[in-house]
Amino acid sequence: MRLIRKSEGGFSFWVTVQVITFEHAHNPPYGKETITFDVSPFGVKMINFIHKGDEEEKKINEFYKEVLLDILQTFNLRLESFSKYSYEQLLYKSEKQKEYKVLSDIVTDIIENDLNSNIKPPYKNVIDPVTFIKGNQGYILFKRSDGTNIVLHVAKEIDKWVVVEKKDKQGKKMKNELIWYM
Repeated sequence: MRLIRKSEGGFSFWVTVQVITFEHAHNPPYGKETITFDVSPFGVKMINFIHKGDEEEKKINEFYKEVLLDILQTFNLRLESFSKYSYEQLLYKSEKQKEYKVLSDIVTDIIENDLNSNIKPPYKNVIDPVTFIKGNQGYILFKRSDGTNIVLHVAKEIDKWVVVEKKDKQGKKMKNELIWYM
């Protein structure tokens, strides 16, 4: 932790905290989080956040990028204007906003029924579903271990998300590169 007084004799400080994420062998990837706060008598405000991941995190990010590119190209999808949510982000959003609960349930069902049966430790070649949302429309993208790309088109109808269409096509089969629990 680093503490810097903003002005001589003042009661305002910049506080920088650095945290290394969980460091035990069974839970990579590891990262270093550096957060700077402005602390004054008027309150605390975060002014900077830096995340630096390790090689395992970079490998995961590249794997996801390659898988998503394959799925987008397979179905000729253009989702640049959509907001992208990982499984964890979607779960968090559903805890805060009731309207996302059904959507996160759809994704949880995919993970439990379509993906987990294909994961064979110590390595896997599938990703958790990635959800893209824009207004009342969305897409859930994932890949099975045999390389099958799957897209669920979802729509929000009266505060409830429903699957409008499900498409699957053969895509690139990925190598078993990710540790099975990631």
